[in-house]
Amino acid sequence: MPQQPTPSYFNYQIEKILGQGGMGKVYLAKDTRLNRKVAIKELNRLYVNEPTVRERFKNEAALLAKLKHPNIVALYEYVEHPDTLFLVMEYIEGIPLDKYLSEHSGPIPENKAIHIFLQLLEACQYAHEQNIIHRDIKPSNIILGAADEAKILDFGIAKAINEPQDQKLTRTGMRLGTLYYMSPEQIRTRNLDARSDIYSLGVTLFEMLTGKCPYSAELSEYDVALKVVNEPLPRAKFFYPNVPDYLQKIIDKATAKNPEDRFQTIEAMREALLNKAIDIAVTQKELNPQEQQNVVEWNFKTLKRKEDFELAQKQAQPNFADLAPSRNTPLPISTQDNTHELIEETVLIDQVFGKITHHYLGYYRGKDLFEKGQFKKIKWEKIEKITLYTNREIFSGVFLLAIFCYVYIITWNFFTLLLLFFGFGFAWVCFLEFPTITITKHDGKKWRMKGWPWQLKKAKQYIQQAEKVLENYL
Repeated sequence: MPQQPTPSYFNYQIEKILGQGGMGKVYLAKDTRLNRKVAIKELNRLYVNEPTVRERFKNEAALLAKLKHPNIVALYEYVEHPDTLFLVMEYIEGIPLDKYLSEHSGPIPENKAIHIFLQLLEACQYAHEQNIIHRDIKPSNIILGAADEAKILDFGIAKAINEPQDQKLTRTGMRLGTLYYMSPEQIRTRNLDARSDIYSLGVTLFEMLTGKCPYSAELSEYDVALKVVNEPLPRAKFFYPNVPDYLQKIIDKATAKNPEDRFQTIEAMREALLNKAIDIAVTQKELNPQEQQNVVEWNFKTLKRKEDFELAQKQAQPNFADLAPSRNTPLPISTQDNTHELIEETVLIDQVFGKITHHYLGYYRGKDLFEKGQFKKIKWEKIEKITLYTNREIFSGVFLLAIFCYVYIITWNFFTLLLLFFGFGFAWVCFLEFPTITITKHDGKKWRMKGWPWQLKKAKQYIQQAEKVLENYL
């Protein structure tokens, strides 16, 4: 059940949860004063007392309050309490663009894609005119409503261009955004301007026209970062041959590695889209036939041609010096869900059963008494419950004790005496409690980890910490 609003927030009646992530939940609610539906974004209460996160949440409200545009979700109210923070926003009855692409349409037809994309350009141009860059343009932050009306949401990491940067909110080496849609300069954590949003729009247009993300989900974050910084965006026509040439050129120019080679303004990009032509040459290098083959097989035959990709990576000779991680520069943030890693990830517990943070549960799949298991991570949103139960291996203990006694009786000697003492010790262990942790996902799948009796205390600590974090997602 969704959490009820605080007493001072009684004018909003919570109806259901629309979505949730590591940073909070979004509710559908009814404004009883104006008899209208609203969306309420609540900050995860784990972060309410984090000054940096509170400031970011407040920053999102301040920036949204400046934006009044039909293609940007409207802010109605900002409510701040000691124990929680709320944003009350316009509720859009529609579907996220990423879900629309994956579950309904696939590649969007040219005319429809242009109709939707022009709305996104108008919204971004308006925001840029207010000196605000979004920094996280992507399909999951775009809602399609009736008559294909598009609205941009989630200005949680947006930035006012001309305002001084708060070093507490944006530290050197801290990446904000979603890796697949980041511009090269955003990955390098350099100063950003409107051209970074133009890059993200180019990747979004790519996905609208092809129905696919340009980078394989099987690639590591570091590998994706290298490709974004050093390699041209894969050709859209390789994913979907019906992409028109002029749209391919627009994508190429929007996603140029050097910001100086991109469209310098949203208006320039809009004019190119309407005129179906680009007068300025795109400076990205064309892919040779071998690279083209690699791009196709990277997306559709990854497991069969892994050795080809390793060879292609060596031939590309990326500049590792600029991207090599140092003690002060974390690797790019995870992008498996739609939340932002707004603060450094804190490890709450790290022990024999796994690692727990606010963003994921780490566990050892296949862990048994004599098997450590393989370390895996799972997002909290996918977990239904975590349980701990204990059992005693009484039958095994009695059976082993009987075997050792029998051997001692029929072959009495010093060595069988030692064996008997060993048998008594092992049988005694079998009478103790063996902990078993069960992780149940929402889709019904279960993973179990079994430990020795002397690991029972650690199992309880693991369960207690996991349940504490999980209750914020249920």
